[in-house]
Formats: sequence, structure tokens, C-alpha cells
Amino acid sequence: MTLIKKISAVAMTAALAFSAVPAYAAETTTTVSEPVAVNDLIYTDLSDVDIADLSVEPMGITVQLNGKNIEMTDVEPFIKDSRVFVPFRTVFEALDAEIAYDDATKTIKATTADEVVTFTIGKTDVTVEKDGETTTVATDAASFVEKGYTYVPVRFAAQSLGCEVGWDSDFQTVVIVDKDAILGGSENTYELIEKYSKEAAAIMEENPAFDGSIDFALKVTTPESPMEVEGTFDMYGKTTSKQMVFNSDIKLDLNDIIELIKSEGGEIDENTQSLLDLAKEFNLDMVMNIDDGVFYVTCPLLDKALNLEENTWVSLDFNEILSMSGMNMDFATLVSMSKDVNYAEMVSSMLDLTDINNSYLTAANIQSAEMMVKLYADSSLTKTDEGYVSEYTYDQYGSTVKMVSTIKTDANDNIVGYKLTMDMLMGSEPMMTITVDNTGVNTDINMNMAVEGIMEFTIDGSYKYQKNMNKTLNTVKTDSKVLSMEDMIASLTAAPSVDTAVEVTEVTEVEATTEAPATTTEVTTEVTTEAPATEAAPAA
Repeated sequence: MTLIKKISAVAMTAALAFSAVPAYAAETTTTVSEPVAVNDLIYTDLSDVDIADLSVEPMGITVQLNGKNIEMTDVEPFIKDSRVFVPFRTVFEALDAEIAYDDATKTIKATTADEVVTFTIGKTDVTVEKDGETTTVATDAASFVEKGYTYVPVRFAAQSLGCEVGWDSDFQTVVIVDKDAILGGSENTYELIEKYSKEAAAIMEENPAFDGSIDFALKVTTPESPMEVEGTFDMYGKTTSKQMVFNSDIKLDLNDIIELIKSEGGEIDENTQSLLDLAKEFNLDMVMNIDDGVFYVTCPLLDKALNLEENTWVSLDFNEILSMSGMNMDFATLVSMSKDVNYAEMVSSMLDLTDINNSYLTAANIQSAEMMVKLYADSSLTKTDEGYVSEYTYDQYGSTVKMVSTIKTDANDNIVGYKLTMDMLMGSEPMMTITVDNTGVNTDINMNMAVEGIMEFTIDGSYKYQKNMNKTLNTVKTDSKVLSMEDMIASLTAAPSVDTAVEVTEVTEVEATTEAPATTTEVTTEVTTEAPATEAAPAA
């Protein structure tokens, strides 16, 4: 469950970040309890746990500041008197504070750009000078010196510098978030990107349908088995206030695959041939209910490969995923944020809605918030002939990703569109480029990906928003067969007989109207589901 939470956390963070893109640890046997809130500030209470002497024993504890681990050299956090303590100088210098120590009075002063924090070793009172005012607060435990280093309780940072502090017991990680440093201060505005977003939203509201086509090619370049698969991806659909419907027709040229199998002496049995024939031309259709957050997908290839009944819709509850991820919102709220975008609120919400006791989610959300600031804050934009341009670059897992955002303008400085380009390099070698370029109702998509000596993959196409849909949309109907993703996985892990189809149920709560060609009738599928069970939240 821990792993699932971490994976879903990162996935949901990505969804939240890109929904704002305009329209177009050491091993230990000690059990640690969940964090407990005292005066809205978090510390770790171990008083109810049967623990051996933990006064100086290192716990393999990590300190994560603003999404990145603080490097510890010869000093480590540890637990003392049922509290997690961290090295004061290491943490506060990471927060860009200057440290001064008066040996006569045993007083330490930490000075940042806008405040001064003073405390005496062995005492709980902390004095904070900010904006001309001086206040004194009491920490839950006194600081002390151990092996030449001053230690303070993790809650100290929040009390003295206004940071938020959490504890990820799964990964023995202290999580510290300096929100002001991440957001760049309250002076950051997002007027330009919000202007474009409102104009794009108006275009989409007036033109709720879309139609487009993408050509793609996958070329395997390994000397042992070179081959190429080409195809087209025709997509069409419509978005209403209740539902998003996405249909697609896919055609594949599989001649190289068939010839490769034959050349290597392989035999194509009847079942494989049936799958190959089906894969040459098939549909992939999706429906997303906004109110209840249930996502549906149907595909004949999926039916055939998993031995499902024909035209089965597989459902997935996004609200349940959001709950597991630690995001304190439902899908309807996520969609609402993406439609009526207040970027300052959205960037702040990425941090406010974070379960700070989940280090993975916190790090992912911080990276997303930093990306938003670097790409969309007015202070990050530079005027060019093409429009207002910004860049964001980050390194991860040995690769470098560079994103360039352009709010396109005409000769009169009117906003006419938006372009986002992402380049990925592995080391110094180009690996992938993705470009999404929107002007008015038209959007072009291009992608090139190459791994030398292994493969090349290209995508090139476009889609257009329009008032009416001139094609019949495939959506969930009252008599549709629906199988939940959970039940499907359970059935597959139970290893059913290949001759036995996975049992599905009819949907009796669905009301649907399939849109006729050349009309403006809206698809109004509404699905009623029981609210998903959620795990008990950590003590707050």
C-alpha cells in the first residue's frame, strides 16, 4: 500500500500540474507513530512506543527541504525524549540563514532576509524579529548540544521561520516546506497566462467538439530485428459540463511484424492471427464523468487480449486514486481548477493540498509548483517577436528536461495562441522533443524520440475545435457492460480459464444520449457510484 500511495501521489501531481497548462531510508525495527499536531505545528510523538535507548542512536533519518534532501556529512538527525531532532546549523543554512553564536551566553542568532531568530541552548523560548515586531514562542522541547552540534526539534523551523514541517514515517523523513521561497513571494502575478487561458476557455466553450488526426511511426533500428510500424490515429469527441467523451479510430500497418515473425521461423496460431487482424483497424474510446470522477475505456483489443465480453467498458475511480495519493481534493475540483484558472491560487494549492507527511508527494508537488512559477509567472516571461517566452530546466535520473513556454502574440501584442516545447537529453545526447502549438481553434502536435541503435518514434498531427460533432460518439449506455479495474485485476490474478470470459455487469444507473451526426445534442451520461472507502488519515 505504501508503494501504491507513492506512485499515485506522483501521478496525481502530474495531472494537477498539466491541468493548468493552457487548453491546448535506513532499516530499523523501531515502530514510529504518526505525526501529532500541537498548536498547528507538527512534531513526532513516540511516547507511547516501547523504544530502547534512542537518545543518541541514529535512525537513518533524512531531512527533506523544499523537495530535496539536505546533505548530511558527519552529523545526523536522531530521536531523543520521544522527539525527532535535527542539526540546527545544517538546516538553517540550507534555509539561507546566517548563523552567529555567543559562547558567553550560549545564544544563537539566525538571520534571514526578513527576520531574525534568537534562542539560548537548553531553553525552549525562541525570539523572532520580523517586520519591526518581536515575538517570543516556546518550542515543545529545548535545544541541546550533542557531539559539538546544536540540535533542535523539527517543529522549531515552523515556529521560528514560518515553515511547515511533517514526518513521513514510511521513509523516516522529516519534511520541511518553505512555501514563500518556492512561490517566489506574494508579488508574483500571472496576468498574461490567465488572459490566454480565459480566451482559450471561451473558444472551447463556443466550440465544445473536436476532430483531428495524427500520423505516427515506430522504427526499431536494432541490427538483429529491424522493423517499422506505421499508423494513423483519428480522434474526435466532445466536452460538456458533466462529461468528456474521447473516441478514436486507429489503423496500423503490421506487415513488418508479420514478416519478422515468419522470417524467424515463428508460427502464427489462430489466436495470434486474430489479434493481428484486429489490431490493423480498431477503436479506442474513453469517457470521463466529471461529477463522480469515474473514467471508462473500451477497446476490442482489450476485450480480446483479456478475454472480456465484447464491448466491455473498464472503469476506474479517479476520486479513489486522488484519496490514495494524499491530494485533498476530488476530481470535480481538479477539473474546475483547470477551467477557471487562477494561477496564483493553483500554484499555492499544489502545496496547500499536499499531505506533508508524504515525502514523495511533497517533492513532486514542489517540483510542479516551481515549474509553474518558472513558466507562467509574469516575472518569468520575456517579450520576443513571437510573444512572451519563459524557460524551465531540471535534471532527473541522469536526464535533462528543458521546457519552453510561449504565449503567442500578433503585431499589436494581442494574444493569439500558445506553444509549449519540451526537450529531453540523456547526458548530452538529444532523446525526445515534444511540441504542442495552438492558434485559435487549431492545435498542432509533434513528437520525435530516438534512442540510437534501438528505436525511433515520431508523431505528427493536429486537431481542431468546432461547434458540432459530425460523427456519432460511442459512450456508456444503460445496457453497457461495465467492469471495474479492481475486479478485472482480481480476475486476472485469479488466473481464469482462457475459455471463460471475465464476468461483467450491466449498468443500470446510466442514462445516456448518443449524439447524432450534425447536431448539438450533448452526451449526458451520468453514473452513480458508492463513495470509495478511504484509509484513515494520519493524526493531525
